[in-house]
Amino acid sequence: MKILLVCGNGGHAEQMSRLIDQIGDNLNIKFLSIVEEGTKLKNTNKIFDKTIHVVPLRPKAYHNIFITIGRSFFSIFQCFAVTIYLIVKYKYRLMISTGPGIAIPIAIMCKLFRCRIIHIETWSRFYSKSWTGKYMYKLATDFWVQNKELLLIYPKAKFVGRL
Repeated sequence: MKILLVCGNGGHAEQMSRLIDQIGDNLNIKFLSIVEEGTKLKNTNKIFDKTIHVVPLRPKAYHNIFITIGRSFFSIFQCFAVTIYLIVKYKYRLMISTGPGIAIPIAIMCKLFRCRIIHIETWSRFYSKSWTGKYMYKLATDFWVQNKELLLIYPKAKFVGRL
């Protein structure tokens, strides 16, 4: 089985690292990750076939609106192109995301290619939707939450507990 992992910096990467460490070693799974620039998945004992770094969808470091918009459009295009290439070449049929925004264009392409999409809403949310969660709730095949309070906001979600 081949799994496409999508995550960003900070807590998103920490959650993904915990998830892949919980997946059994005896399973024959190949992981490929698409992550934001500068993201490192910490201390995981799993071997990745490849890690692809993409530009963040919502860059926080730029204060010039034109640079921000330009980088966002580039990020969307880059995510579309990378995802099409990976699905066509390597036949990925499952995407797991812990966010952030880069997951949205990747999920759109995965949905077009009929891949299963699992999104895990961030553990930092209890009473409000994340920006990514608002869109991934509509795109994802399975939407998992880590806090029971979110079931009121996302009625079709599945509570899976903390990673």
